Amino acid sequence: MANITTAFPYTLLELQELVVAQKKIIIKGAGTSTVLPFAQIEKYLNKNDQLFLVSIDNLSKEICLVDEQTLKISGAITWLEARQFLFEKKYDLPLWPTETSAYILSGLATSASGERCFKYGPLRNYINKIKVINENGKLCEYHANKKYAGPKLDLSSNKISYFKNSLIPQIESEIDPFIGSEGQLGILIECQIKLVPKIKTLPFFVLLKPWDENDNYKTHIKVLNWVRNQKDIITCEMMDYLSLEFVSSSRFKNKKKDLIFFECEDSSIQTLCEELLENCSELEAQDIGQIELSELNSLRLEIPRKVADFISNNKLLKKGTDVQVNQNNVEDLFLSYIRMGKMLKQSNLRFLLFGHFGDCHLHFNILPTKEQSDWCDKILENFYDQIMKVDCMPFAEHGIGILKQKYWFKYVSKNEQKEIKRLKEWYDSKYIFNPLGYMSKIEI
Repeated sequence: MANITTAFPYTLLELQELVVAQKKIIIKGAGTSTVLPFAQIEKYLNKNDQLFLVSIDNLSKEICLVDEQTLKISGAITWLEARQFLFEKKYDLPLWPTETSAYILSGLATSASGERCFKYGPLRNYINKIKVINENGKLCEYHANKKYAGPKLDLSSNKISYFKNSLIPQIESEIDPFIGSEGQLGILIECQIKLVPKIKTLPFFVLLKPWDENDNYKTHIKVLNWVRNQKDIITCEMMDYLSLEFVSSSRFKNKKKDLIFFECEDSSIQTLCEELLENCSELEAQDIGQIELSELNSLRLEIPRKVADFISNNKLLKKGTDVQVNQNNVEDLFLSYIRMGKMLKQSNLRFLLFGHFGDCHLHFNILPTKEQSDWCDKILENFYDQIMKVDCMPFAEHGIGILKQKYWFKYVSKNEQKEIKRLKEWYDSKYIFNPLGYMSKIEI
């Protein structure tokens, strides 16, 4: 049986000593990962493997302003703690990932950006500086304004300029290899984040007929094309009618309609609602309205948490997608999800669709029983085979982890895998960091 030890270092020195001793390390963070099944991690280890699941909860935490527009955080600072710290300040975080209990450094390691990415772009664009523990246990500082100085690599699949994340690490700035690489190259300990001016926003919503019936998805695309031309909209998110069945109570529950909600600058809300009605003749006035921010935040949190609870309570692995497409390929994405939905319904498999609608990035979640798990995998494999044909990023946020590795290897050429292995060995020649990550699984 594999030997798994959960470590709770109290000092940076204790963590560095684990690295110096060449212990195999996965940083557990807040345990909110959607691609690392911590409760079942043993099944992915070999019989004689030894692994340290390292919690950073007990490490010294710091949050402060470097200047009016730059926030420094170190240790296990959550998104909620950072927002509370900035509550009465003039500037704010550019991004607010939905799971506010997640750690900012974990978000950086997995390139999780959240709903405000629609206006502000991905998290990587706002990082000035990071500190990382390297394979020798040394604390290294890297800067966004300094060029990457590692081995020159041929990584032609890199599409970071189009999408939130890339199949492979971006390598332009010296901070880039550590963002989105899931702690496979070092342990992120500190970062500095550029802030943005605070904006007073108001949320509003539109209800649409179910995306997976008839040709209703075409109205969704109309709404999407409209919203992507609106400079005053901060977020644009979707929760389908199946997602809304999970909420405890809401005026949107049991309506059998998809909910798309927006946040906009408060002075623009009346004009935007009127424009939306004018641009989408299929909509009716009663299907558009305002929503309290508290109700909106509750919906944002409750649905993914209820899905996570369902998976955990039934001792299942997460089954789902994290695909972002080019705006021109949104119809392809909907049609792929519709085909998959039909197959799932035939097998009595539950599913739901929610996520970052304005970014053409929707999370399709499947909730199989244990008996349905293998069939579910076949459906997902077919989906990933088909979606490869369009301009997309198949894993746009949260990382590849363990659960998506088999699909990742289909998308990345043998030559690129070889190049990524060179990157891994440049930063982590001893293969200490995240030994279950895809970089450690490359065989050339």
